[in-house]
Amino acid sequence: MNFFRIFRRKKYCFAALAIVLLIASSLLFLLHVRFHTSNLIAFYGIERNDVLEIQKIIKSEGEKLNARYNFLTLDSSKNLSLQKYIAKNAKLIFVPSGFALETAVNEISCGGTDASLAQKLTPSMKKAVVYNDSQKKIKALPVLADFIQIEYDGELLSKANVSSISSWKDVESFASSQKKSLKNPISFAAHDNAFLLDLLGAIASSIDGKDSYVRACEILKKYGQSEVIDAAKLVAELTENATCPLFSSCRFLKKWLSEKYVAKNLFGITFEKEKELLEQKEVSLIISTLKNRKKMDSKLTGTFSSIYLPSQFTAEKTCFTAPLIYAVPLKNDSKISRLMEAFVSDKNQEILVSATGFAPVTKDAKVSDLAADDVRYWLSQTSCPNAGLSREIYLSEENLEKISVEIKKYINGK
Repeated sequence: MNFFRIFRRKKYCFAALAIVLLIASSLLFLLHVRFHTSNLIAFYGIERNDVLEIQKIIKSEGEKLNARYNFLTLDSSKNLSLQKYIAKNAKLIFVPSGFALETAVNEISCGGTDASLAQKLTPSMKKAVVYNDSQKKIKALPVLADFIQIEYDGELLSKANVSSISSWKDVESFASSQKKSLKNPISFAAHDNAFLLDLLGAIASSIDGKDSYVRACEILKKYGQSEVIDAAKLVAELTENATCPLFSSCRFLKKWLSEKYVAKNLFGITFEKEKELLEQKEVSLIISTLKNRKKMDSKLTGTFSSIYLPSQFTAEKTCFTAPLIYAVPLKNDSKISRLMEAFVSDKNQEILVSATGFAPVTKDAKVSDLAADDVRYWLSQTSCPNAGLSREIYLSEENLEKISVEIKKYINGK
């Protein structure tokens, strides 16, 4: 009998101990979560190297503020809307312009920061700032800018019968003059589905104005509501006749293929292949982003100069395609406001531009790279830039591939 009593007592003791341990572990877990999310900063849709450079600035500023920050990188292959409940644990999120910015501002953010920070920006970047309804708080602040641009060999241009590249006619005249010595004078990474869609929108905007870009966005958003996109119908609405928003830009590419300004296998050209063509001196003009251009060995682009995509519109009516990176405060927090201020300091802009290949967004940052400084100037003289069609709605890799296949079939005349 005594044995059973002792056994029961021990059983109750073990049960009580288990409950205590469970409660203790739960409290420790909650404290762990609170510690690691108290100064959490999130990233979405930004390249890994750029994330690391931004984190360096945050850590440096954190030391000055006596604050420790933790980082969360969200899955860019999934819609940010599906991850908003995770993101809400953060106090600040960095996102690219387009749908990610809209999601962060409209579905996640409950914060804002001092509106006076916009005074440090160039005129077009001031237009890109997102404010709250009262215009007294900044909801999203641009901190870095990319840019779709033309790069041409200045030495070859001086030998051609073209004085400068200031129109699409000049681009084609230069390409025509180079056909005698180069198999395919013009090149761009058309294999990259996102870049191809962005470029078509950029060319359309330069030829027909921002309205064409806006209409292309509306069509994409209409079809983008479906999980499975009818790519054939979507691309038909974008391209099939002169009233369609991407008709002009697709017509350009059709002509370039037929005139052999670009390679027959244009849609197989990758960024790596583009570098090979430059190494072999087989191309005289490329269309690329500023960041991709900065990734190339300077020896390859030593004789190249950069220019924006030509446009017949006045500067204030021109909207270049220039994807931006934004800082979006998700909570009202004085230390986060100080961080955002740090990101538009001239010193940190100089550091980030040098490390990432982006262009600065502030008007007074000193930038040794001529191309990045040119981009800042071009953007400062024009209207608020477009994000790029591939960024205007969330597109899974599968749906982006479907759209790209239909566009390529249309341009190839199949």
